[in-house]
Amino acid sequence: MKRTLEERLRARLAFASAGCLEWTGYRNRSGYGRIWGAGVSRYTHRAAWELENGLIPPGMHVLHKCDNRPCCSAEHLFLGTHSDNMADMTAKGRGQPRKLSDADEATVRERWLAGETQQALGDEFGVDRATVSRIVHRREHRQ
Repeated sequence: MKRTLEERLRARLAFASAGCLEWTGYRNRSGYGRIWGAGVSRYTHRAAWELENGLIPPGMHVLHKCDNRPCCSAEHLFLGTHSDNMADMTAKGRGQPRKLSDADEATVRERWLAGETQQALGDEFGVDRATVSRIVHRREHRQ
């Protein structure tokens, strides 16, 4: 018997810190969960919003109060416009790229060589995984 989108979504959710209900399945490079439904790949937080609240109005975004991209907790999600999303991003300090000091870059390289993942290092130092990759491979372009 084929499971519904809701059944498949709920089967891959787990409680995490700060009351988040995180998607444990596939996540894209930006950390957002993705799930197939009705023949298309969808963001899990948007699917969760629709299952709880109904259709998302055209032009609206589903934002995270918790700033945790895989979170699908209905209490942590809210609707907003693109402008609201950009303002929320800036207010949470994600609007401007962060440039790491030479000492931070050296630490990133050391810890990567010791086996830490680029994603974990990026999360800790406030940069994306691609920036960590440039640092560990000593490419010139810095964020």
